Amino acid sequence: MTTNASTSSTLGVAGITVHQTLIFGANYYGISRIAGKALQNIQKPLGSAGSADPLDQVATIGWKATFVAIRLNENFCVRVEHAVSS
Repeated sequence: MTTNASTSSTLGVAGITVHQTLIFGANYYGISRIAGKALQNIQKPLGSAGSADPLDQVATIGWKATFVAIRLNENFCVRVEHAVSS
């Protein structure tokens, strides 16, 4: 489920918004690891910003991930286009 699904108002008749749903079957895609720092957690504690944070009020945490994905079989995916009424 996502809130970032693709929509298009140009495909619909009379200004109806058309929603596009992708359905992936088993083995549609594959992923692989990359050597090195494929997943990295980054933490900066309070006060690590020096004079940019003189009151030690800011700490941050984040992550970076690197991976490879490939579509294995296009027959295992379908795009459904549909309109929604309220």
